[in-house]
This record gives sequence, structure tokens and C-alpha cells, in this order.
Amino acid sequence: WRFGEPYLSLAREWLERRYRLLPTLYSLMDESAREGLPALRPLCMYAPGDAEALRMDDAFLFGRDLLVAPIVRQARTRRHVYLPEGRWLPFFDLGQSGEPVEGGQHVLAEAPLGTAPMWLRAGGALAGGTPPHQHAVPIAPVPATSTARARAFGRRHQARGVSQAASAACQPLPALS
Repeated sequence: WRFGEPYLSLAREWLERRYRLLPTLYSLMDESAREGLPALRPLCMYAPGDAEALRMDDAFLFGRDLLVAPIVRQARTRRHVYLPEGRWLPFFDLGQSGEPVEGGQHVLAEAPLGTAPMWLRAGGALAGGTPPHQHAVPIAPVPATSTARARAFGRRHQARGVSQAASAACQPLPALS
């Protein structure tokens, strides 16, 4: 990748964390479709009378229970975060990283490069995934010899309709000689 290490490893780690969050994201998208609630929510959504929650325009809730306060300024490794009323468990990088903190106050979050300040609401939960795959849906490996032919077949027969092309694409292809 263009920037090399350590950025390549950091990007890989965060992509893996994203895959671990997919079950939660699917649940939030379902809730969004059914109830109209956004997946990413302002802090004031659950603390409407809290003026400090209203002022926090660079932190958000991922669903109801995960408060995310990213470092948004270059070369910074810490930031002030307002935690709304309640108890919050430091959950940096999607893992417990300290003792519960009472809300209704500002806290200083130390977050070196590669760390995202997050807090999980007491009693809250995230739908977690198993160790991440490099793709959202497990797929069977495709032999390298059939890849070029499968791509060509799909383009050539697009005009015949999706169902015919899809059923034909599921048939095993002989190896190219």
C-alpha cells in the first residue's frame, strides 16, 4: 500500500474489527428499516435535556450502547469526551480497557495512533462475530484456472437474463488448457 508500515497493519486491524461488528451493524440496519432510527446516533438522542450531549458534535452512538469518540485532529493522541448520564465501560478497540466510569462528566481519553476511544453503556451489548474473515460471506475458493473463464462467461451472457446466467455460473467449469 502507498503509506507502508505501520499504517498497513493498522488498516488491516481496523478492517478486521469492522468484520467483528457486522452482526451489530446488521441488527442496527434492521432496526433502522423497521423503526426509522439511524445506526449512528447523536449523543443527545438518548439525553435530550443534556446541553453537553447536544454540544458533542464529534462523537456519536453506534446504536444505543456504544459511544464512539474518534480522534479527528491530526497528530493528537488524546481528547476530551463527554459521557452522558449512566455508567460507561471503556471499550477501546472493541475490548474492555478499564474500570466503569460514571457518566454526566467529561473524561480524557488517551488514544495513540490505531486506538479508537469507545465506551459501552452499562447493561448494553454488542452482537459480536467470530474471528474475522477477509469477506462478509464465506465463499468457496475458486481455482485460478477457472476465474478468467467465469468472468468472461458472465459478461457474454448478461443479456440472456440474471437467472440463466446465475444458474450457469454455479456449474463447475473445466480447467483451461
